[in-house]
Amino acid sequence: MAAPCRAPSWKGLVEEILQSTLENGLDIQQISADDLAKFPPGILPLLRTLPIELPEVDVEPVPSDNPEHFEFNMKGVLRFDHEQAARARNILDALENGATDPETLTQGVDICYELGGQRLFVLITSILYRHNRQPSEIHEIIARLAKPDARGLGWDSIITYNFDNFMEIALTDAAVPNAGWAMKGDRMCGDPCWLAIENQGRNPSARHQAVYHLHGYTPKKRFNIAGVGFVLADSQFKSRYAEGQPITPIFRLVENKYLGKPNHVALYVGCSFQDKYMNGLVKASFDRCYGRYHYALMKWPTKRNGKEPTQEEIRDASKQYLEIGVRPIWFDEFGEEKGLLERLA
Repeated sequence: MAAPCRAPSWKGLVEEILQSTLENGLDIQQISADDLAKFPPGILPLLRTLPIELPEVDVEPVPSDNPEHFEFNMKGVLRFDHEQAARARNILDALENGATDPETLTQGVDICYELGGQRLFVLITSILYRHNRQPSEIHEIIARLAKPDARGLGWDSIITYNFDNFMEIALTDAAVPNAGWAMKGDRMCGDPCWLAIENQGRNPSARHQAVYHLHGYTPKKRFNIAGVGFVLADSQFKSRYAEGQPITPIFRLVENKYLGKPNHVALYVGCSFQDKYMNGLVKASFDRCYGRYHYALMKWPTKRNGKEPTQEEIRDASKQYLEIGVRPIWFDEFGEEKGLLERLA
């Protein structure tokens, strides 16, 4: 039976990658020559591996339900040295003892990224989709709200910091043509579902529900992540967000077409607003469209035990979000998000 999407939290993810890397290292794998030979010239399986030694060719997608089984040749294992292992264990101990601060979490990601670079995201992919996870009820509600009507698509766009494609799976299940978009090298590339491909074939001007993955994309299917622009380690955040860095095409599109337009209002779902770089992007759009606020479903920071918060308490809790142009819609338990979203229908 497929499990609903209970993907790990940021803290849970960092704990898992530290634990796995300490115990097993990071594998260096390559598809076997025999399996590669099964494919016609010019076609490669889109695998969640880094094809280091494969030639550059035009890549075409293999259907997600392709039954072929692929064997991998182990090229080696990357492991921490003694000093790195000691640092990693200290960080893991701190997290297991309750640390949740962004600095400790970032240190955990950084030490694994320093070891394996892009290979770290092969491990992260396996964690995201283990136990045959499927989209959550929140994904399904957002997908239902995306269904087009006479005015067009339900959402102007869906913008996410997540790597997974649970949103795209939910959209396809709801019969909404869609495509995930992310950076690959210096280009913005799309991964359309079969519905979008069929629609485009019948009507070249047909629209699809775009899902913009600002921090990278690794879907639940065979997929080549070489060159995909992930953002998780501190060095990746700095290269993407630091002042003076070139703006990537996907950020430019999201900023110019959506966040920077006063007639567009965003609803943030599951966003913690803990990262200063991402908050800077939101604040910059607020400064350009002063008076236009976005909204965010946010968990009230303390247990109320039935007591209504005072207006002063609400102002204090909301202040940091209002300063960057986001109005919180407070709830007590995460289970309430579903009902709040359904009211939009």
